[in-house]
Amino acid sequence: MREEDPAAPSSLRPSIPRDLETICLKCLRKSQAGRYPSPLALVEDLDRFLAGLPVLARPAGPIEIAWRWCRRRPFAAALLGTISLLLALIVVGSIDFARRQQHLEHRATLLAEARAIREGANSWTRDQAMRRLATAWHIRHSPELLREAIATLANPEMRPRPGDGARASGATRPDPGLSADGRLLAHIAGNEIVVTEVASNHLVARLPGYGEGTLLKWNGNASRLAVVPPHSTEVIVLEVPGGDVRFRCAHPEPVVSLDWSLDLIATGCANRFIYLWKEDGVLHRRFIGHESPPLVSFRPGGQELASVGADKHVRLWHAGRGVELLSDTTASNNGPPLWWSPDGDSFHFGSEDGKQVRHIDIHWPSAIRVLSLTADEPGPENLRTMDISPDGTLVSTSDDGVCRLWSVASGEILASFPKGEKEWMVTRFSPDGAILWLSGWDQGCRPVAITRDEKGRFGIGPPGEPLFGPGSLLQEISHDGNLLVLSNNAEGAFLVGNRHEGTITRLPHPSVLVSAISPDGSKVATSSYATRSARVWSLPEGAILKELPAPGIVSGLQFSPDGKRLTLHTGSGNARFLLHTGEQDPGFAATRRTECSFWSHDGSRLATTAGADVVLLRAEDFSEILRLPVPESAGWTGNAQMAFSANGRRLAVRTAIGSVVIYDLDQLRAELGEWGIEWR
Repeated sequence: MREEDPAAPSSLRPSIPRDLETICLKCLRKSQAGRYPSPLALVEDLDRFLAGLPVLARPAGPIEIAWRWCRRRPFAAALLGTISLLLALIVVGSIDFARRQQHLEHRATLLAEARAIREGANSWTRDQAMRRLATAWHIRHSPELLREAIATLANPEMRPRPGDGARASGATRPDPGLSADGRLLAHIAGNEIVVTEVASNHLVARLPGYGEGTLLKWNGNASRLAVVPPHSTEVIVLEVPGGDVRFRCAHPEPVVSLDWSLDLIATGCANRFIYLWKEDGVLHRRFIGHESPPLVSFRPGGQELASVGADKHVRLWHAGRGVELLSDTTASNNGPPLWWSPDGDSFHFGSEDGKQVRHIDIHWPSAIRVLSLTADEPGPENLRTMDISPDGTLVSTSDDGVCRLWSVASGEILASFPKGEKEWMVTRFSPDGAILWLSGWDQGCRPVAITRDEKGRFGIGPPGEPLFGPGSLLQEISHDGNLLVLSNNAEGAFLVGNRHEGTITRLPHPSVLVSAISPDGSKVATSSYATRSARVWSLPEGAILKELPAPGIVSGLQFSPDGKRLTLHTGSGNARFLLHTGEQDPGFAATRRTECSFWSHDGSRLATTAGADVVLLRAEDFSEILRLPVPESAGWTGNAQMAFSANGRRLAVRTAIGSVVIYDLDQLRAELGEWGIEWR
């Protein structure tokens, strides 16, 4: 009983007053400090009760009761406290988990919304999508978010500009009869087309039979003129100055608009279709999407095509690839004319009533650029059919019929070099960028000189005399540009040509596959279709130093920047060897399949493919840095060819259909950083 509190008097006699019960219980407290301090204090409190005044004694509160109980039962109190703490932790954890789940669900929703906005391809979409992705990234980073952000930045942004066009840049429509180089002007005079030189006003040609209202458009070098007489159902392409008809493009209904860029002619037809024609008059493709006869206009020097109509629709296409890039609607119907600003960053068109000029600004991707041909041009998949110049300003490609040299800045093809019949060709830039090497079975290895003037314009020379004889394909070039490593399948050997000395070192290796040259030019590594190994040779002696085993056929070789290690790539895994001992590098355990891989010049990164993505990897352990989605307009990756610029800033990727995607990695990092999205 000493440990138990006394029973309340009201439990024995329920009618006892509450204050009297409180006085009794205070007298019976276990603790002396809880009782009255003296008999006089007890008498005074009883007098207050009898007088109907509030008594000084107060019942014990819940905290006091709990504290007294804990002192009497410490074990039970500790157990109860532990249980209470666990319950509290569970409650707090559940709340935190629910909050984190809510954040993750919000993040997933943001990602889905951003992807839907990007795929919707409407105006003002890029920033909307990026804002959602930045918020999702702040919740939690992920490779999926990073990839979607890059895919979003790869798209152009279309932004309608408010206000009239009189004060807007590019709002003055260029003369449709003026050639792209500004040299010739064609205009209608009476019942004929008169062509004059702009600088001298000298008469170049008179082309009779074409009256007022005839549509005119020059080709790129102003050697041909496309004309459409009023209400005509065909485009007539004339030679200038002779006036001979080269070909005709027949339409089912009258042609209402006309433009010509690069090797494509675009027409808008009264049947609401857009037609794309090649320079030989063959129909390339047609677009549908407008509900009224469309007006068409090419971005200057490009394959991007704008179209508007009286149906309120505004559309942007990639004409060569046949892909609609963006679309928008206007408040009222649109009308002629339609034209682009000289810089290609905006296009302008009229309202149907002719009282307004409307403007669409295009924010083109600055970190990702696509160079496209009109038609698909797949190249040999197991040869180096694409390269980027050391400074990242030029790209060379080779396909079944021709080698092309592109300007990265303008997307223009600067030169074309035909191949021999059924010939495969490899193209490579010299380390200083002054030579483009063309290597073919039939025509040997030929240098093409590349110069640049003070204004940045390129000069492309003709192919020089072939070196090292026919039948060999260029594989590698030494860092100083003097040694060229070629493969010759007929001889079953790799050839190392010394340009300065004019000598050739033969490295016998039947069923030649790939090769690599060490940074100092003292060694060459080679592989074969026939063996699961690689050979390391000394130069200039041509002696075998090492035979290195591999887990599969070696489809890629890479020396480390210091030349002391060699990495072998196979479809069954990878291996890295220490060349001074021939033993495998004990610190290397990369198992990622990278048989189709391309290395940066400093050996720190490599690029490979995974589905529709290009994947950047760290060379040290092959861990993933990021994924670069290939834009839809570039086609699918396939067994893509890739190359880094010398400083590693730009990565060029040639897709399976012949398009080239240029990734400016530094610019991409900066643009992502502006949204708070970072990759390491």
